[in-house]
Amino acid sequence: MKNIGKYTYNLVWSFGLWNKLYRRSVMVEHNLRFDDLTFSEDAVFVFRYIFACEKIAGCNAVVYQYRLRDFWENPSITQKTRKKSLCDAVQAYEILRELVTKAIEEDEKNLIDNNDVTDLQVEREKQIHANFRQKLFTRIINFNLLNNFYRRIWRSEEDLYPIMKNAVESLKTEISQEYWQSIVAAQKDLRLERGLMTIEELTEEPLVSFAVLESISKNRAGLILQGIYNQCVPAFEVLVHESLLESLPERFQNMANLHILTENSHSAKMEALKKAKGAFLSFVEEDIFFSINNMRTMAEMLIDDPAADAVSLSVKYIKNGSIEGIPCLDFVFSRRAEDLRDTADFNRLNWMFTNKLFRVAAIKNQEITFSDDSFSDMMKLYDQLNIIKNYQEFMLTYEVDETLILQKCGRLAELYLQEQVYLKAGIKKEWSRRVSAPKVYKRSGLHGIKNNLLVLAEGRSHSGLSGGLKCIYDKLETQENLEVRIYFLDEEKYKPYRYRAFYQQAAEAKFLFYNNKRTLSNLKVREETTAVYIPLEADFDLFQEADDMGQTVRKELERQFPQVRRKKLAFYCGTQIFSAEELKALRKIMRRSNMILMIWHIPTAEEKGMSLNEREEYLIDVSAFLTVDAALSASDVLVSDRCDQLGKFIFLNRPAAVWKSIWADEDLDSMKNELMRQSPILKNTEEMGAWIESLKNEQNQAGTLLKEELFGNCKGSFTEGLLQRLNLI
Repeated sequence: MKNIGKYTYNLVWSFGLWNKLYRRSVMVEHNLRFDDLTFSEDAVFVFRYIFACEKIAGCNAVVYQYRLRDFWENPSITQKTRKKSLCDAVQAYEILRELVTKAIEEDEKNLIDNNDVTDLQVEREKQIHANFRQKLFTRIINFNLLNNFYRRIWRSEEDLYPIMKNAVESLKTEISQEYWQSIVAAQKDLRLERGLMTIEELTEEPLVSFAVLESISKNRAGLILQGIYNQCVPAFEVLVHESLLESLPERFQNMANLHILTENSHSAKMEALKKAKGAFLSFVEEDIFFSINNMRTMAEMLIDDPAADAVSLSVKYIKNGSIEGIPCLDFVFSRRAEDLRDTADFNRLNWMFTNKLFRVAAIKNQEITFSDDSFSDMMKLYDQLNIIKNYQEFMLTYEVDETLILQKCGRLAELYLQEQVYLKAGIKKEWSRRVSAPKVYKRSGLHGIKNNLLVLAEGRSHSGLSGGLKCIYDKLETQENLEVRIYFLDEEKYKPYRYRAFYQQAAEAKFLFYNNKRTLSNLKVREETTAVYIPLEADFDLFQEADDMGQTVRKELERQFPQVRRKKLAFYCGTQIFSAEELKALRKIMRRSNMILMIWHIPTAEEKGMSLNEREEYLIDVSAFLTVDAALSASDVLVSDRCDQLGKFIFLNRPAAVWKSIWADEDLDSMKNELMRQSPILKNTEEMGAWIESLKNEQNQAGTLLKEELFGNCKGSFTEGLLQRLNLI
């Protein structure tokens, strides 16, 4: 059991009634009742109860399983979208706003009136209240309004837009611009930078186009359309073949975003490609159904990865009410299939169209045409496009099974069945050696250099471009005369890129930027290619005005923590949670050094359960109210087990040390790249203390040397300086 404060962040995600046990006496004493609402009435009751009770306790036992019904079952109130539900939801959130405001005002008044509470404690509590309020209303906008209503706008026959827009705009006043941008970033497919869109705007400017072709079963057409209108990307259009119209329920036939295809067979695909308004196109030609998040997942993968031309999901079989895997597709989406990529491209067993989302521009740029043979068309697409896979989501089918899939695949099906025999026998057959990277590179280089091709090789992160590479991409993405290709080489599922697509493109690239030396360790880069090593994850341009930023942050720290005045600031940013004994040792070190240690845990200390004494003088936890970059700008010394934070900090020419933490000895060599070669490795608090006490007014010159090497005498943006030297801008 663990005591929980009523302004604890996790309570923001605890609107439901069902995972709690309540004391009846509290309900009786405070006359707690449910409001007459059809939506979020449980959230109002829960928060009334939280603010009325004296103590909250919790445990991490899983005692409930929350089952969300699929669209083909009878939908619950939360799956249908009614104007009444939205109005009640908005009313509930206004009640919550009043409850939270009143509770915070009363608690802060009691703190101020309490003579035993210091000004510092009052300021800390106010900060906790402010953070709670921001996170609560961010959750309401992000999850309750956008996910529950805006994403389901096509499930309503009433106009929800005016109510929804007013509610979002009203609640936005409760959160900062930073929190709003976090919502925009989390909901990429909604394109919130332009605001909410009306039904008319969603119809005219769709993100996704669905082409529902005549090859699907007429008796399944209504269910397939229901899945499309049930999925959660609201900006879409449906291009449906005219032969299917009579099979559709009347409510679909009258949808504003439904349009007609008239051509037959392969011509219908070309017609859909020509008519599609969306940036992404789905060809629905098999009896495969979309679940609620399928399209959002695929669309966001294409948004996040500009180098991807299409994305594919697996498909599973609905049999007797249960879901079973299709063995050959389960194999395609396995690690073993990727290991055998250079012997047989088993991805080609996945030849259906419906479980893929295509980038329209990629198909048009390659001037791809379609025939009556879908299998041959897909083989052509595998040759010409970069098709990536999602390994978590899957679509559903009643009709498509392994026999139907394999009967078209010839020799590839034989190799797959042979591999299954070996696997069942417990034998991991070594088919043949991989094609070596140098051979692929050399063979591809015979085509010559493309002067407008620029390749970014991300070898440190699999979730997005890191630091310097991202700065370069941001500057170049608007250059119309450049073709920019991005390859993520760190994650296991991208291994095929390392041996094929990446080296093929690198061999033809005029410019190649990479941030991991192993990427080109076994290659001799051709003379016509300019290869630039970016030896850090840090943002080039982050600290152009670091001194001003640091002064602003320091003033804020001094306001909240008076003990910071006239002391140097050390900063620990890492994944390790210190024990009570380690905190005691650190406290002594800081006292001897007359320094303050700021602690920023990844994840935050609050989530891990570590907390510092509120009256602490030499150790302060800044996880909850400072960004890492803000803390870095104000710090005099850094200790971290994160390459990206060390890389950023060293640009400031201030002392930094590598905290060993979870790193194995063999990993430290790769972690300590050129940028951190002057940084010591600290294994415990004793070594940290000795290092900090040994510091005088030292500067780390690695940042200065790197700036001179990369940027010369550039006085403006570091990135612009680098690209100007290469004549790219």
